[in-house]
Amino acid sequence: MKTIDFENHFYVPDFFETLSKRTVQPYYDPETDLLARIDSEIGTIKLPQAYSAPWLMEMGQNRVDALNEWRIDRAILSPAPGMESIADEDAVTLSRAHNDVLAELCREFPDRFLGTAALPVYDVDESVKEIERCVKELGFVGFHTHSNYGPNGYIDDDKYKPILRKCAELGAYVYIHPIIPYNPRYWEKYGSGFGSAALGFTMDTATTLAALVVSGIFDECPDLHVLVGHLGEGLPFYLKHTTNAFMHPVCKPQCKNEKPFDYYFKNNIWVTTSGTDQPESLYLAKQVLGVDRILIGTDYPFGKVGGEIGKSYMMEFLDSLDLTPAEREAIYFRNAEALLGREL
Repeated sequence: MKTIDFENHFYVPDFFETLSKRTVQPYYDPETDLLARIDSEIGTIKLPQAYSAPWLMEMGQNRVDALNEWRIDRAILSPAPGMESIADEDAVTLSRAHNDVLAELCREFPDRFLGTAALPVYDVDESVKEIERCVKELGFVGFHTHSNYGPNGYIDDDKYKPILRKCAELGAYVYIHPIIPYNPRYWEKYGSGFGSAALGFTMDTATTLAALVVSGIFDECPDLHVLVGHLGEGLPFYLKHTTNAFMHPVCKPQCKNEKPFDYYFKNNIWVTTSGTDQPESLYLAKQVLGVDRILIGTDYPFGKVGGEIGKSYMMEFLDSLDLTPAEREAIYFRNAEALLGREL
């Protein structure tokens, strides 16, 4: 049975060398092995990279071997965090170079890889041009973005709507991936672990996705498709409550969505298994959203939280679930083909 992975991360090989020449975030200090991603009023989040960089920068046959080992037939590669928080002219140059390297990898292994674009969100006009180039010239299938852009704001901000409109026009999906919240409340007291994988990732991404829904962009662009990991970032668990709450007179006047909140989870939003190995979460997503809205996401090379880097557990987890053959086919590849409009 074919397997299609919608969350498989990578950095171009010279990413850290490029960032080491910068003095404002994001920048990389090779002596300390720290990548500075986020500035705020309380300081800068700096994260070590040596534990993940070798896997993120795998290219060529090494990355194909990793797919084979973890039983993934085709991976849609996505840029790891860093690019979108660039708030200067480097954004355009770096994102374009990043996309060119990824396109070359996809051309070398056309049956194994597809690409998603990194965009210079600092410059919206250039981002619109770049996503068009990526789709029409490079063959990319989406825009991989993050739950916040640091000082550049959030994807639901009105200034980013031209990018979303262009994605809808091109048939390119938008994948919203977690990143450490720009709001320091999540990490100033209990550290970056609390503010990232433990809780901050989900809180930030769920809020960003909800804001995107109530911004009205899906009513303006009904063909816009958005993906999130963690089987919906917790939102399926309380989807009915949230839908009802957004209809309350206190909330509704500020919300621009024309249809109930949960409508968009059946028509515009897809979820992936990335970062989740709790069977109950998948069964809940299947019941609330429908099996036809679930896609594979391995989160390679990060894999299981607390597990060994570079070790994917997702196919083993999915194989262990109580699913019918039709449900398994849907999650493993048929939903992917429906989203992309092609046989893979």
